Parts: sequence; structure tokens; C-alpha cells
Amino acid sequence: MMKFLVIIALLSVFQPDVEGVYTRHKQLCSVIDAFDKKWELTLRHDSSFIYIIHELYTRNSLDSTYNARGTWAIAHDTLTLKTSTSSYLFQFVVKDKMLIPIREKEVNRGGFVMKLDCLTRM
Repeated sequence: MMKFLVIIALLSVFQPDVEGVYTRHKQLCSVIDAFDKKWELTLRHDSSFIYIIHELYTRNSLDSTYNARGTWAIAHDTLTLKTSTSSYLFQFVVKDKMLIPIREKEVNRGGFVMKLDCLTRM
């Protein structure tokens, strides 16, 4: 019984090393237009984060950048980002040097459908 309790205690204390910069870049192109999207997530040692999503769609000259800042926490294999300006949460599963989003929405721009599949640690 004692061995079981020690294992439980060690697993609850173990936190994967997730600090660093994670990125992803995707492009979709056709003859007349293109859709380009970049994600960059910086996890700092003080449990703060900066999440930047840049999107460029050439057909209607859409060029937008989303910046989010806040705090991050990790429980078991789930990373949760809470923005400082709202109650919006981003959640990821931590796997090796990747972050896999939970409940990621697809974006459709003129028939181009894009979805974040993972962020990779640089």
C-alpha cells in the first residue's frame, strides 16, 4: 500500500518541462489567392504566456494579428492558458515537445479550411 501512495505522490508532483517557444506555420495556396497562418506561443518560467496568431488572406487583403497574454498552469498532461483580459481559456495536451490543442475550431477563408493540429517546441 505504501508503494502505491508513493507512486501517486510522485506522479502528482511531476510536471513536464513546458517552458519555451512553440510555433506552427501553415499555408494554403491556389492560382489566385493564398491563406497563411502563423501561431507562436511563449511560455515563461513565471507562469505567464504570450500567444500570437497572425493570419493573412490575400483575396480580401485580410491581415490580422491576435495577441493574448495571461497565465498558464499545467495539470497532469493538460496545459491551460487563461487570458488576463477575459475568462477565455486555451487548452492543450502536452506530448513530447508538442502541444496538441483541445477543441480547436476550423477557420474557413474562401474555401480554404485551416485548423491548428499542434504547436512544436523550438
